[in-house]
Amino acid sequence: GASSERDLASKEEKRARQSAYLAADVKSRIDKILEAGRDQVDEATKMKAKAGRLQGEATKLLEEAKGEKNSAAALKAKYYKTMDTYGDAVKKIDAATANAQSILDQMNAQSLVLAQIATQYGVATNHGKNPDAAAATALRAQLIQAQKDLKAITAKKAEADEDTAEARKLADKYQPMIIRAEKDKRSSDFHFQEFAHLTHKADDLQNRADALLKRSDTTDGLIEETKKNLAEKRKMFEHYKNRAQTEMAISLQAEDKEAALRKSAREARRKAAELSDEARRLRALAQKGVNNVMEAAKEPAAEAHNSI
Repeated sequence: GASSERDLASKEEKRARQSAYLAADVKSRIDKILEAGRDQVDEATKMKAKAGRLQGEATKLLEEAKGEKNSAAALKAKYYKTMDTYGDAVKKIDAATANAQSILDQMNAQSLVLAQIATQYGVATNHGKNPDAAAATALRAQLIQAQKDLKAITAKKAEADEDTAEARKLADKYQPMIIRAEKDKRSSDFHFQEFAHLTHKADDLQNRADALLKRSDTTDGLIEETKKNLAEKRKMFEHYKNRAQTEMAISLQAEDKEAALRKSAREARRKAAELSDEARRLRALAQKGVNNVMEAAKEPAAEAHNSI
């Protein structure tokens, strides 16, 4: 009856409230998951963007490093070429100096020979007193030849001195080039150091970029887990929401049924009261009729008695 419907309505309403509470709890969890998911996506996006920037910087640094390396190689090649050219000049100087020294040695030796012959010739001619001495004739020829030889060697000495002077001029000409070449070599070393520095820096940036990409991959994994979790929670939310709606509908239906039953009961009680009132009225009428009959019966009897 109405009591059982009331109990059902109360029970279903309680269950509906519980389901609604669970649905609200799941909705709150969904909001938190969505917030976490947005944070994860934002973090992953930022990490990927930063990794891209770092990779770009690393590529730029490697390009700069390549330029530094090329500059270093060009300067070093220029240095070695200059040194090779200067080396040829040095060889010429050394050769000219050695030749001049050799000629000088020959001059000294020839001067000794000439001095010896001159001494012998002086003795043979009795220091010029007897120039036609037999021994002096042969020595005179030797003396003339020695003088010719010394003159020829002396001529070579002048030529050698000229070659040496030319070689030294060449050395002087190359001296500024050598200074520049040394400067180029230092610049080459600097460029190579800069190349090594930039390469190391680029490697460091690339390693940082790789680490960020690895972290973003991990975050992408978390995002996928978050999506799965979110899908499960949404299914739970729909389940509890639908259950709460169903249970509330049952509760409302039971309340409506209870109200209808109570209305029917009130109507039945009203009709019963009406019937009871009618019955009392009919009983009253019947009693009145009986009373009237009884009164009517008493009156003839009294008249008969009086007539006797």
